Amino acid sequence: MSGHLGNVRPKTVTTLLDGLDEELRAGIGAHFEHVPTGFDAFDEAIGGGLRPGDLTIFAGPPGVGKTIFGLQLARHVAAIDHPAIVVCYEHDQTAMLLRLLSQEAGRADTRGRAISSLAERLRQGAERKEGLGQVVRGEPILHKALLQLSEIGDNLVLVGGSVRDTDMAALDDLVAGVIAEHDKVPVLVVDYLQKVPTDDVEATARSRRVVEGLKDLAMHHQIPVVALASLSIVGLSARRLRLSHLDETSAIAFEADVVVLMSNKLDAIAKAHLAYGGTSAKDYENWVIWTLEKNRAGPNLVNIEFQKDFVHFRYQPQGRLVSERLADDRLGGDAG
Repeated sequence: MSGHLGNVRPKTVTTLLDGLDEELRAGIGAHFEHVPTGFDAFDEAIGGGLRPGDLTIFAGPPGVGKTIFGLQLARHVAAIDHPAIVVCYEHDQTAMLLRLLSQEAGRADTRGRAISSLAERLRQGAERKEGLGQVVRGEPILHKALLQLSEIGDNLVLVGGSVRDTDMAALDDLVAGVIAEHDKVPVLVVDYLQKVPTDDVEATARSRRVVEGLKDLAMHHQIPVVALASLSIVGLSARRLRLSHLDETSAIAFEADVVVLMSNKLDAIAKAHLAYGGTSAKDYENWVIWTLEKNRAGPNLVNIEFQKDFVHFRYQPQGRLVSERLADDRLGGDAG
């Protein structure tokens, strides 16, 4: 079987060094620019943020906040003046937009009062044929949230993905179009990778093709790609998640640069903490643990926890390292 290099041109090290020297002299540093996610503890663990050319995968059970994270990440990226693209196969553009508005409101709406009235305000506004500005004018928190979201709106692209049409070629075209309109590195968020359509009939082969395609897309365009992923059937019942609990583990293990497993803290901690730790189960329910299972650029097996604010479809961005021992811990197992 013969092969070809396609569009790849072989270059000597001398040529590459000269090219790098020219880029640096021209002030071009996109290859070395990390894009912060807005979750400081996580950014610190991965060396400053998302890297161009890297594929980062967040996986976890239903309801753990994968889509929430993806939108919150994109919102932060847009706020620091980078373009962000969210392709969601689970929600339409309006649903994503309202979640982003809720996230903006969440920073001031500590009791959830303002956001609890949003749906009714929108319904009444439609009946009275009022514009969005009129609908939120009577609620200062919502009005401010709308203004803040509008300020970053041109940097944030929302796509309701279709399992019939939004394949890898469509994602590539979408990224190329955004790059052509902006002078900064965009971040692509795919929610979620098992729904990206391919010609493969078997689910495992489809997941493998998508993971490989997303990594290739990240490298080709030199952008960070973040893909959200579901768990295998075995993973759905596991207390402590491992890389082996993902669909098509081999492709993810080889292709992804960073893999984060998201677990509800109540499920993930060792039982002894519930029996003797003095902390109520309710307290643990409010936190999600992000386990940095793979990290090509730094340490792995780092456990960071973030508090839920799911009323506003967001996490509290100030995370911390997990102090409790986790179930099935590699250092001795669950004693409970």
